[in-house]
Amino acid sequence: MMMRKPGSGIDPKSAKTIYEFLKYDSQVRKKKLYERKLKERKK
Repeated sequence: MMMRKPGSGIDPKSAKTIYEFLKYDSQVRKKKLYERKLKERKK
């Protein structure tokens, strides 16, 4: 969606790279953070 905004400077190739990073970030990095916080709450 950001790619469609005037002046964003995001081309389709960059958009794909950004999307892949956000996908990784939510599935891997933030998952570990979420699991750690959940474990701390159980103590």
